[in-house]
Amino acid sequence: MNLPDGLIVPDVRGPDVPVPSGPEWDPLCTGMQEATDPNCFTQALLFECSADAPPGSSPARLRRISRNELTRASGHRLTSTLGQNPFDAPPALPYSSYDRGVTVDVTTLDLYLSVINHPGTGWTGRDAGIRIRHTYEDDPYKCMWATPDEPCKALWLSGFIEDGLLFRPATDDEYADLEALLDAALDAEASNGLERQQTLSQVVSAAWLMPAALFRQELGAGPPDAHGRHRLTDWELGKSLAYTLTERGPGATASFHSAAGPGGSSWTGPAGGYLGDIEAAIEDGSIQEPQVLAQLVAQTIGGVDPERNDLNVELKLNETRLYRGDYWLAPKIRDFFREWLGYASFPTDFKDTITATTKYTLQSFDPNSLPGYSDYTAGASYGNLRSGYYGAEPTMVEQLDDMIARIVVEDEDVFRELLTTRRFFLPSTSPGAPCTDDSECSSVCLSGRCYSSSWKSKRFVTLPYGVEDHVDQTDEARWVTLPPDERAGVLTHPAWLAAHGDFFEDGPSIVHRGKWIREKLFCQYIPPLTKVQGIEAMLEPGGPDTSARKRVEESIEARSECMFCHVRMNSLGFAFEAYNHAGFLRAWDHAAEDGANGFQGPVDGSTTLDAEPAMGPQGAMPDPALHGEYSSPIELVEAFSTSQVAKRCFIRQTFRYFAGRDEELADACTLDRMETAYDERGSFSDMLAALVTSDTFRYRTHNPDAVCE
Repeated sequence: MNLPDGLIVPDVRGPDVPVPSGPEWDPLCTGMQEATDPNCFTQALLFECSADAPPGSSPARLRRISRNELTRASGHRLTSTLGQNPFDAPPALPYSSYDRGVTVDVTTLDLYLSVINHPGTGWTGRDAGIRIRHTYEDDPYKCMWATPDEPCKALWLSGFIEDGLLFRPATDDEYADLEALLDAALDAEASNGLERQQTLSQVVSAAWLMPAALFRQELGAGPPDAHGRHRLTDWELGKSLAYTLTERGPGATASFHSAAGPGGSSWTGPAGGYLGDIEAAIEDGSIQEPQVLAQLVAQTIGGVDPERNDLNVELKLNETRLYRGDYWLAPKIRDFFREWLGYASFPTDFKDTITATTKYTLQSFDPNSLPGYSDYTAGASYGNLRSGYYGAEPTMVEQLDDMIARIVVEDEDVFRELLTTRRFFLPSTSPGAPCTDDSECSSVCLSGRCYSSSWKSKRFVTLPYGVEDHVDQTDEARWVTLPPDERAGVLTHPAWLAAHGDFFEDGPSIVHRGKWIREKLFCQYIPPLTKVQGIEAMLEPGGPDTSARKRVEESIEARSECMFCHVRMNSLGFAFEAYNHAGFLRAWDHAAEDGANGFQGPVDGSTTLDAEPAMGPQGAMPDPALHGEYSSPIELVEAFSTSQVAKRCFIRQTFRYFAGRDEELADACTLDRMETAYDERGSFSDMLAALVTSDTFRYRTHNPDAVCE
């Protein structure tokens, strides 16, 4: 099934490229579409760094601003009107950090124009608080609201460009264009009957239409070196680092939050602006030094902060310090794990009867005495865990965020910890004092603790984890070690299981979860459904006597035309049938015969990974050490955590997100460098620093055949 030698296929990333054939190419990758899928490479070759390999680089590119980057650049909340701007990454991209095909088309521009008056609001009014820490009396820009002279206009314009627009000094042409625009707007102000704020709004709105504002350039400067590479300039490298880790440019000014804490208002950033250390390294040129880059990664990637000041723009200070974990990650680090693991979709994924087949369907609760449980028995709700609408308790997504943050910040054997930790961050059920009946409480006594009317709906928010005990609000109480035979790591977290589960309890969650594991944990290729022709991709009808496992076996396993692809998915997904579609641990599963408890039979979370599957070797695991029988998903994920193949795929996923492109054979030395850094102590920070300090990150090559339209 190998491709013919020398076959030329179109590459969406550039000109036609030769596609390798033979042992370095996955045998399932036989068509032109697959030739651009990085999972088609045999993984071992991607980590073979030869002594005579040319130095690394990446293609020169222009990277369009993202939704969050635009919102943060202007000091607004993500939930603001500006936060609804149209600069989302196309959903077809592997990661939101990719620039492939990301531009400003007519539709995007039209949507952008509807919010164009918002990005510069902090620079258009003398009472706007997002520009700099000051009062009007000591505002260095207050001259702009009188009759500004040339030095005043130059001060305001340069401040706006460097701290609120480009996050770098303007070129001579950029400055001259904006200076002329400002002068013309001020000259026409009186005749147009405008206030000063309206005049400046015209200027900043026009500035936010500049290509340099909407696209971040990574081109390099000067003549190419002997290998045709251009090194990124200090500002290009510094901005690339800043946006690799965060949603803000270097030196971005602090935002003012009118309800940020108990005092009623607060600045939500440092006095000198965000990422001042990166800005300082740019200005003194030390940003080009690998040790400085590595240090900046280590101090920006995350940390421990009981106040959780990283969330202040979105939440009040008194909310964040009560409800979130002490460990935090920089936004792009957090987003990498959200996108790699694919759990951010949890809030919008429909689930029918989320407690189906769990012990909670067997217990009898009185909804009058235990209000809030109806959220679960009703079927399609997780109580408050989807949106946090009823308060500031972390959503299920944020609970997994905080669990991952602790692992990454502690930074020891990160990959293994991600897959095996029993330490989960839970929401609080927010109980009050002990009680025996309602008379002892201001509202209601639930399971021996007082709950106020505003908190009683939270009594059972920990049920997805199988935890029925009260969980207090303290950070220490929220970190719960779950039973070793029930949960282990992110792949058994309710958020991941639900995000990759089906709509219905007896649906093909097996396929969804197995597909993710094969593609995202082992970096192997699975042909898309577009390749399936003349086959009805549906399960046989279900019933009380048919489990999801049985439906998959009868509908897919028995059909060779289906198993050609499903041989790579089903066996991996079978083990996770220990959990239902919503991430709850099953207490029973459908049985073939009607017994004393109806069609309720034992739960089967076992699986076998065959070295020689019936459909051929393409279904074998890429790591032979994983072949064998597994009695539970816990046993399976613990085996995954020791696999070098899985670890290398994790490194490849890290490369893809933070380099913003697919890995290629030419990146072998960089990937090898990342693995060497990681293997030292299992540090995610060290691995990322190895990428950021590599030539792949710091150099760009130009495509002489590229055409700009």
